[in-house]
This record gives sequence, structure tokens and C-alpha cells, in this order.
Amino acid sequence: MKSYIVGISGASGSIYGIRLIEELLNSVEKIHCCISRNAFFVIKTETGVELEGKTDSDTEKKIQKQMKKNLFRNR
Repeated sequence: MKSYIVGISGASGSIYGIRLIEELLNSVEKIHCCISRNAFFVIKTETGVELEGKTDSDTEKKIQKQMKKNLFRNR
């Protein structure tokens, strides 16, 4: 079983990290994400999607929900 770790920093271009995750989800069973606090702001600015929750658990649920819906593909 392959697994990957994807890190997204607060730099512009976070959509590339998100697209990488979406593509990996098609062929990999396990992906770990490390997303900086500033990256949540950049993601919201670049995509209009709010991923940061009030708790880590809320944030994880929001990310999983967005990835299942593939909302980022149309942005």
C-alpha cells in the first residue's frame, strides 16, 4: 500500500497542492496532509472555499467533504 505526505504552505499556488491530492486520491489509498495556517487563508482567497474549522477535527471533516465533492476542479 502506497501512502504520500503532501504539504501546502501559505505561498500562492495552493491550488496545485489541492489538485495533486485530488489526483492521488484516484490511485492511492492513504494521503497525509500538512497544511499551514496561512495556507488556509490562501486557499480561501484563491478558490473561495473555506477549509479551516474551529477545531482540528472540524478542519479535517471540511477537507474530506470538499475532496469527496471535488469542488476544487471547477475553480
